[in-house]
Amino acid sequence: MSLMNRYAAWLPDNPVMRAELAHLLQGQAREPGWRRGIRRLALTVGLGMAVGLFTAALLAAILQIELTDRFRQPDIRLMVIPFVIFTLLVHFGLMLSTLSLAANSIAREKQAQTWDMLVLTSMDARQIVRGKWAAVIRRQLPAYLALSALRIGAMVWFTLDFWSFSFGPFPQSPAIFPPLLNFFFFVLFITSMTLANLAFTAACGIWASAVTSRPALAMVRAIINRLALLLIPAIIIYFAINRVEVSSFFSGRFFGMMFNISFNLLDNGATESTSLIFVRHSFAEESSQIVIELGWLLASALAALGIYALWTGVALWRAQTLAVKHLETPPE
Repeated sequence: MSLMNRYAAWLPDNPVMRAELAHLLQGQAREPGWRRGIRRLALTVGLGMAVGLFTAALLAAILQIELTDRFRQPDIRLMVIPFVIFTLLVHFGLMLSTLSLAANSIAREKQAQTWDMLVLTSMDARQIVRGKWAAVIRRQLPAYLALSALRIGAMVWFTLDFWSFSFGPFPQSPAIFPPLLNFFFFVLFITSMTLANLAFTAACGIWASAVTSRPALAMVRAIINRLALLLIPAIIIYFAINRVEVSSFFSGRFFGMMFNISFNLLDNGATESTSLIFVRHSFAEESSQIVIELGWLLASALAALGIYALWTGVALWRAQTLAVKHLETPPE
């Protein structure tokens, strides 16, 4: 199967997707103008702050300048902390709105008794479920891309203020600044994890929506599904790390990677992303370890993205199965 065919299979552009997307955009258009203006203003200010923080960290790495002490100044914190709080509110607000839109998709059809009309289109359960899921993703994609930028700025501040405070500076050892390539991986990692979170969250909402015709109950189920799927691998990894004895350097690195994977699932990559760009204070002979550590970090990041993709596929498969069972759609 070609790349375009795989994309079309996962994000189909079918009549169900187009109709659902039109419905979602129509709901967005009903938002009062003053509220939309305030939201856009706050987002513009936040994005400006994020760009400024990232640019400062990148220039500091290029010019070999430590910004830790400057970022701990009270006036800097007074400006940045509200931005971080705003980023957290946007993150959880988007998560809940995505769950709500997805959880309402199939349940709304059943409640309004329009599901039979949808079935008469002769599309199978897979096309209907994937179409609803793709519509939610396309509706939320611009907001999640903006969230990625906000998270990049927030993680830069967290790295320079808290992370560097925990691990330095130590005057007796030289500073090792992150390679510029790390900033590329930093942006790529946060953006990938944020978009994977969008796909996974929407799939959990679609799964819950296929079970019931009550949107409120579907929303509760969606939240439970999402928490359960994230906690299960984290708990398994935690018990595995605590029960298995670390007997070698490789096994220690491996279990460290497993620990990073569990954290990536729980905080959507926030903690591990900071490891890519913080200024280390170490002796020169230890600087060669940075490349090895970067490899382990990237491996754990890819593993976390793989788990997100796996759970997204499982949630969509369950939604498809339940749509056939409970809503009497024609099977494939």
